[in-house]
Amino acid sequence: MAAAAAAAPVTVPNKVDVKVLATSFEPSTVRVAQGGTVTWTIASRSPHRISADDNSFESTLITSGTTFSFRFDKPGTYTYRDGFTNDMAGVVTVMPDP
Repeated sequence: MAAAAAAAPVTVPNKVDVKVLATSFEPSTVRVAQGGTVTWTIASRSPHRISADDNSFESTLITSGTTFSFRFDKPGTYTYRDGFTNDMAGVVTVMPDP
């Protein structure tokens, strides 16, 4: 009987881009490696403020074509919102170093 093949390691990106649309984040749920960076780019005319529910990060008021980036050094799950309208929500899951 042959030995079972080892599972291929799951690759988690170090950089993730999120588009901030008028009423949603695309994608709204992302995974990033520990020490990785998420960059939010405003793709709508309306202003936004990216704000973590646990206050671990918050952008200034950002407008069309501008970006906000944050480096995630600690593993965990971070829920965030558009702090300007509070209508949009997203989740970043930070995967620990293997």
